[in-house]
Amino acid sequence: MMVDLIYVFTFFGVSLISIFVIVNPFSAASVFLSITRGDSKEKRVLMAKRAAITSACVLIIFALAGSYILGFFSITVDAFRIAG
Repeated sequence: MMVDLIYVFTFFGVSLISIFVIVNPFSAASVFLSITRGDSKEKRVLMAKRAAITSACVLIIFALAGSYILGFFSITVDAFRIAG
């Protein structure tokens, strides 16, 4: 039981760090601020919420159905390794 719990926390930590590296919030924040430079604070908040919800939905869809989607298009893991 304890080994399973350690495995879950390790997997969660690795996944969280991986997503953090992929999303790169520091450069994304600078791009977001430069794109929304002339907008009001309310519009920035709305756009940030919309972007967060959209990206969360994409991540969840690919987490749940990613292998099926890649299988449908006959894309293998080795193809990703070659592409980098």
